[in-house]
Amino acid sequence: MPDSDAIPDRIVLAAIRRAQLHSVHLGGVSITAVKDHLGLPHNGWTTRQVRPLLEGLIASGAVEPGRRLSHDVYAITAAGGRRAASFRALPESPQHQHWRRARALASQELARIRAGVLDGAEQARDLVEAGGESSEPWLVLSRQLQRACWTMASALHCLHEWPEPDDRRADLPQLPIKALRNTALWDD
Repeated sequence: MPDSDAIPDRIVLAAIRRAQLHSVHLGGVSITAVKDHLGLPHNGWTTRQVRPLLEGLIASGAVEPGRRLSHDVYAITAAGGRRAASFRALPESPQHQHWRRARALASQELARIRAGVLDGAEQARDLVEAGGESSEPWLVLSRQLQRACWTMASALHCLHEWPEPDDRRADLPQLPIKALRNTALWDD
């Protein structure tokens, strides 16, 4: 992005509108959320490029400024909504990126995850057959098996049960589904 004039107002308005639709908070969204929906990196340079665009949209009555938890937020007005471009003009939304990446990772890692579950099951069988009478190996194995089974459930959810997000609404599942979609919790 060479300068702030490179992004048309209607695209910034569309990014604000979509960010508001995808937000858990009512009202405005942060400049970070706006940059996410514009497909811009998180750095000071992009903030310095986007902030004047937001200020211009505030001055024109297309955006209303606000504050939430000591941070500036921006909400599209009715006039701004009429000027906003189609969502198709925007880059892939952050919630769609998250869905796509989780599916790709689940597909890539499923064989490794299955092997971990089978390994834990084999260890349990070996403990049973050995007739061990100490609780410690069972406690260690229980944590390992619980983690392996949870990771399997998460991968299967991401691959087969998580519907593709619709950009017209937020993809905000409740717990425990939200946790199942967090691939950062998977074993290494």
